[in-house]
Amino acid sequence: MISHGLQIAGVGFCQHRVGSPYSTTKDGMSKTRPLPRVPEEEAPKKPSTATTDRIGENVLRVLGQPTNLLRIQVRSLWGDFFRANIFTSKADTAEVSHSYFLQATPEGEILKSTPQLTRKYSSI
Repeated sequence: MISHGLQIAGVGFCQHRVGSPYSTTKDGMSKTRPLPRVPEEEAPKKPSTATTDRIGENVLRVLGQPTNLLRIQVRSLWGDFFRANIFTSKADTAEVSHSYFLQATPEGEILKSTPQLTRKYSSI
């Protein structure tokens, strides 16, 4: 039985027998299997820019607007889940002051937020 693996301080990691589904070929290349293709009409659609813009507006509507706001970034993660990051300036740097994991509708209405969105600044 021959095995391949990484040795760190005498401890073996990722050891698999040759011939197992996770072994490498004789030339050292990994055996991989192609992922199945999802037909384009079945693939999930990315939300529109209007949706992410509306989500950002709704986050600021609840949170309020920091005086040193640089921008709000809303990124689509999967399905109807998003990450909203609020960037503010501090001296000559930018920092993420708040970050929320959101579930939202295609119209940008926020259904759930972790952590919960609460007012932290005066309104816009």
